[in-house]
Amino acid sequence: MNDEFAAQGLVVVAVSDEDAKLVSDYVDSMGITLPVASGSRASGAYGVKGIPHSVLIDTQGKVAWSGSPYELSKGTVKEVLKGAKKRSTNFLAIPVEKEPEGRLAAPAKSMASGNPGKALSALRAISDDAKSTEAEKVGATTLIAAIDEHVKLLNDQAEGFVGARDVLKGLTVFDALAKEFSGPIGDAAKKRAEDIRKDEKLAKEIAGAEALARAQEQAAKLGSGKAKAKFQEVVDKHKGTRAAERAASMLRGKKS
Repeated sequence: MNDEFAAQGLVVVAVSDEDAKLVSDYVDSMGITLPVASGSRASGAYGVKGIPHSVLIDTQGKVAWSGSPYELSKGTVKEVLKGAKKRSTNFLAIPVEKEPEGRLAAPAKSMASGNPGKALSALRAISDDAKSTEAEKVGATTLIAAIDEHVKLLNDQAEGFVGARDVLKGLTVFDALAKEFSGPIGDAAKKRAEDIRKDEKLAKEIAGAEALARAQEQAAKLGSGKAKAKFQEVVDKHKGTRAAERAASMLRGKKS
């Protein structure tokens, strides 16, 4: 479904109520490439009685279909996707539910395309402009709040990655925020990234993660035997890191 309908706007996310470590090991060993969430408590809200269970949400955010994924037809997916827009894969992108008009249109477009820093500067200018109408000021304030909320979410997620020893992912977020935003948001992200890189333990996690990324890239071009050797090298050279644990999980998956 993902391969066939992603270009038409379908976004597939797997959700588990189990803890992050267990889910992460399973994802690594099975070679799953779809986004997978862990620690979810949404099953009750969606009436899930057993697994596997799928929920199809339409373009208005409403549940259009719910049940066993084996019973979900392509026809149903096609019907629900009518009018859907493909969302940006850029994690900085902030979708705006109701596209504003006039002076707010350009900043909203920047937000949706993954340039919230540019949007924030424009929105603050509109908010501070004495010539702006009351509606424009209210609209600008609303969009600024959406950017602030998204930035907080990204910071929380980045800290979550660091706490789970997935440091490279956390740095990716902090570096992106530092590059995108000027002023307090960018300065804080830059400072946090610098602190992470200076931390001895976290630096080892970064080195391990970079080695694993190289091993995965090389493994894709090699035969099974040589690929295993690359992952074993990560296990041996970066003991005690999350990357070594992930490489070990990948080795177990290849053996099975």
